[in-house]
Amino acid sequence: RGCSRSMGRLLETHIEEIVGYLEKSELHRIRAQSTYLWLLERYPNSVVVLYSYAQFCDTVANDNKKALGLRQQASLLEEGEDTTVKDEAEREMMEISQGVLKEVHG
Repeated sequence: RGCSRSMGRLLETHIEEIVGYLEKSELHRIRAQSTYLWLLERYPNSVVVLYSYAQFCDTVANDNKKALGLRQQASLLEEGEDTTVKDEAEREMMEISQGVLKEVHG
């Protein structure tokens, strides 16, 4: 019986820890989603932002249909993309990414 109680407490501690990680992960997913939507508002015709958001939709949000639509939109825009917009969007995405990494990893 003593062993069962100890095991139960140990499992409870780990479950609480895992739930904490899952909650934190969900908050980061929501923040990333919001950031991509904000970037798309600022740079609606940025191929870089569209492809990056498509990758996010595939790997994080598990929304393959949305990812496909974003890639199709990016592909249509790719040939005539304004390089000034492209450079500005890439720069802003890098700044945001670096800020998030510093925040997450302390």
